[in-house]
This record gives sequence, structure tokens and C-alpha cells, in this order.
Amino acid sequence: MHDAHDEQPIEDSVLEVPPAPVAVYIQPPVEPPRPVEQTRSLSPTPPNTELLIKYSEAQAEIERLRSLLAAAAPPTELRQRSNRHYADDASTVADSDVGTAVDDRVAPQEGVPPQIVALVGFLIFLVTYLFF
Repeated sequence: MHDAHDEQPIEDSVLEVPPAPVAVYIQPPVEPPRPVEQTRSLSPTPPNTELLIKYSEAQAEIERLRSLLAAAAPPTELRQRSNRHYADDASTVADSDVGTAVDDRVAPQEGVPPQIVALVGFLIFLVTYLFF
């Protein structure tokens, strides 16, 4: 007959098998790139004389136009026009003593307002939910 001490539970008799090793790739360390040595000095480059001449000419032209604008007399009367009626620039008078105020009003929005679209969508959802 068997003793109670001779019998081992089934769980104890199962040998534990260690998990299989997993291959892991370890990237070798990368050396940081060497700093680039500057061969030229850090002294400022001489200015380009051609660009300096163009710059001074442009500044003189700006000052001439500012003085011309300041000396111009303001218009005696103002007219109002909208961009819709004058689509092409050929219909405007260039040399006129009358100033023109351009009206840039926003045209009324066409279509259905978003609130109405949302309300109709909600009502369709509600009817579908109730009856189907």
C-alpha cells in the first residue's frame, strides 16, 4: 500500500523549464562626429559697394516720394464706390482732384445658416430614432 507521504501532488512533480533565451541586438556605441575646425577668421566681411549704392539710391527715392506725398493737397471732396460695379481698372479716372473711397462691404452670405442645418439634422435623427 502506498503511504500518504510517498505521493507527491501533480503540480510538484512537473519540472519547471526555463524560458528560451531571446536574441537581442545591441548596437555598438557610435563615436560622435569631430567638430569642424573653421579655417577663416571671424572678422566681418567688407560691405558690397554695389549694394550700398543701390541702398542709398533707394533711400533717396523713398524720401523724395514722402516729400511729394506730404506736399500733395488733400482731395476737396470724396466719392464712394463699391468694387462690384468697377471690376476693371480701365473705368476709373486716374488724374482726378476728387478722392475715391472704396467700399469693401462683405456681400450677404448665400445659403442656409448653420443653425438651421444643425436643427434639421437633429430632427431627422430624432424621427429616425423614434420610429425605426
